[in-house]
Amino acid sequence: MTNAVLDTIAARRSHRAYQDTPVTQAQLDALLAACLQSPSAVNKQPWHISVVRDKQLLSDINDATREGMMRKEAAQRSPRFEDKKFDVFYNAPLVLFLSADPAWRYSMLDCGIAVQNIALAAESMGLGSVILGLPREAFKGERADEFCRARTLPLPSPSACLRIPRRRIPCMMATSATLTEACPCAEPAFFSCC
Repeated sequence: MTNAVLDTIAARRSHRAYQDTPVTQAQLDALLAACLQSPSAVNKQPWHISVVRDKQLLSDINDATREGMMRKEAAQRSPRFEDKKFDVFYNAPLVLFLSADPAWRYSMLDCGIAVQNIALAAESMGLGSVILGLPREAFKGERADEFCRARTLPLPSPSACLRIPRRRIPCMMATSATLTEACPCAEPAFFSCC
């Protein structure tokens, strides 16, 4: 049977090397729309998407991930972290972070479905992607609050990072391209860029 959706599902792969090719506004809009069209439990759509292109922020999150992983026993960490050149984002110039309220019992599942929609949309447009979980380690460490603020992660109050459990970071998606200089996602409010 020939079917474009099934062909895209079959063709999607995790890419771990990227070109510095800009994503167009239309491509970014399509990736974000694919997320918004994802099904979620009781249609709660609990995710918040942070579009990150700031190379220094990505480097800092990479370093914090490495530090957290290296504190684990060797059997509990990926051997990739032994290579000091390893970049958990595979040097992708654009990363989408999906976060959700950990109090919602389906948030991990809902974000997983959303990130899969984004991955399939990327594949259909000829963009490479990889779904990431390792960078969550950075959001458990000493700099977690800093990273929350840098990504403009929505919080109930300015001091919520200290008093209230912050939103869980269930998954990230690295893409094969950068954003243009203009921040493309001023609306709607549940998107943020840095």
